Amino acid sequence: MKKIIAFILVLPLALSLCACSRASQIPSLAEIAENGAEWGGEQIQQVQGCTLADLEKAWDKADGELPGEYVYFWKVDDTTLVNVYYHKNAEIERITVRDLQDGDSTDGTGTTFIEQPNYRIENIVDRTKSERLPYDMAEEKFFEDSDNEYYFSGIYSHYVIVHYEDGSQEDVVTALNAGRATIADLDKFEVSYIVKPLSPVIPQK
Repeated sequence: MKKIIAFILVLPLALSLCACSRASQIPSLAEIAENGAEWGGEQIQQVQGCTLADLEKAWDKADGELPGEYVYFWKVDDTTLVNVYYHKNAEIERITVRDLQDGDSTDGTGTTFIEQPNYRIENIVDRTKSERLPYDMAEEKFFEDSDNEYYFSGIYSHYVIVHYEDGSQEDVVTALNAGRATIADLDKFEVSYIVKPLSPVIPQK
């Protein structure tokens, strides 16, 4: 009986220490505002399994959320917001740092009236080329339009990163599917890919 009681007491303590450890690794809002969203995103991605709950332990409760999106924001000061985009399972997708402009405003009801981010592409980087990252050698379909299918020569779409002027970034598949990037953008930034025309659909008699 004593062994069972000891186990029950130790397990919650271990879980608590794990959660506290994650929160303690998260940079402060001020550090993210100073060093930029890309730096902040990299720091948070290094915290394995980081969720919104971990951010709230580190930064306190969010100041609000963007309507219609999975985004919470924290006010660093009167002129700077940190936006956190997250998945349905509450894991962090990416962050952006935004300066409030004239006419922007937030209220205390959890609703923001700031304009949506302007996703102007600064660069698209294939990290398998720039950093020589390894990948599996098999064609990967990453996009399709009404005429063609588009493939990479290996399984590395998660290494092709779209960088925006506001400092945020995301993988190319997400950007293409959301309409924030186009195949023409891949051409502009010299990202290699393979084009395969779609087979015509032959109507059955």
